[in-house]
Parts: sequence; C-alpha cells; structure tokens
Amino acid sequence: MNSRNENILTEYAYNIDYNKLMYDYAINLINLALERTGGNQFQAAKLLGISRGNLRARLSKSIS
Repeated sequence: MNSRNENILTEYAYNIDYNKLMYDYAINLINLALERTGGNQFQAAKLLGISRGNLRARLSKSIS
C-alpha cells in the first residue's frame, strides 16, 4: 500500500465513531429480529441470545 492510500485510510479511521456504529448495528439487528418474530419481543430476544429486559432496554434507549 502506498503512502497516499495509507493516509486516506488513517483519515477515514479517525472519522469513525465506533460506539455509534455498534449501536446502530445492534438496533438494526433488533429490528430485524422483531420483524422475523412478528413483533414478539420474547422470541426476538431469544433469537438474538439476549434477555427480553435487555432487548426492551435497548429499544427504549433508541427511542429517547
């Protein structure tokens, strides 16, 4: 990789908000699981391997 490409990659990497990226990814997964389970939070949480309470907490964070 030449130095110009390395500079572009480095500049791009510094502009990424990792926490926001992971948060958005998690919300998208939750929404997908809810779609697949017809909105059933218990089944969506089971599909994702998290508790229903955790799913509800993440959903309430995404609304506020």
